[in-house]
Amino acid sequence: MKLLPHTWLTENVYNRSFLLWEDFLDYASAAAKLTLTTTSGGTLTNLTGISGGIVALNPNAGTAALNDDGNVYWANDVAFPATDKPFYFESRIGYTEVATNVAAVAAGFMSSCGLNTIVNGGTTLRSSFTGASWFKTNGTLLWSVVSSIGSTQTITQTNITAPGDGTYHTLGVEVQPVTGTGTYEVTYVYDGVVATDVNNKRIKHYITLGTPAAMRPNVSVKNGSAAAQVVNIDYIGVAGLR
Repeated sequence: MKLLPHTWLTENVYNRSFLLWEDFLDYASAAAKLTLTTTSGGTLTNLTGISGGIVALNPNAGTAALNDDGNVYWANDVAFPATDKPFYFESRIGYTEVATNVAAVAAGFMSSCGLNTIVNGGTTLRSSFTGASWFKTNGTLLWSVVSSIGSTQTITQTNITAPGDGTYHTLGVEVQPVTGTGTYEVTYVYDGVVATDVNNKRIKHYITLGTPAAMRPNVSVKNGSAAAQVVNIDYIGVAGLR
């Protein structure tokens, strides 16, 4: 009798893998998959007349103010740093700076999602979380990246300019366990290319696991002035091993 052909299932790959994908083709404001937290009645709404599904994350539905805050993230934890459990985040976003350099934007994995993921003033992310993320702060046009276990954080400024002109770019975070060391290697990917720092060197962060927390994919925006800063999100995806 012949054996079954080798597949992801028979080789025990598929049942260890997970893939979560939100393309916003039919997003509803009360979608159970995602959580939206904002100040002053902010919204996440589908843009019309666009193929493929895109939503606009607006931190304030009324009169915009400094530090208005908008966050969209998975309703449940989806990734946990552990031995032999790699995972990957990717999101394609675009936004237009409403005032020079003031947008504060973040996208990546975080354990503590919600209001003040980006601190008031838009100068950095919160000081304690498990995760790895891209972020652009108030006062600069360069992207930065951060990896964090609790309050132990590594932050690197990239040499990549966030255009802020409405064009879309893809932000990726790849987290790979280093075999037998209790350490994770984090690689940051921009439009399919490994990110480099201000000295043109490829960025690699190494995280010692310690006591991590479970994480969720997250996109955040905070107003850096009294003008509404809206981020458009094409998709959010995450894949990994259980």
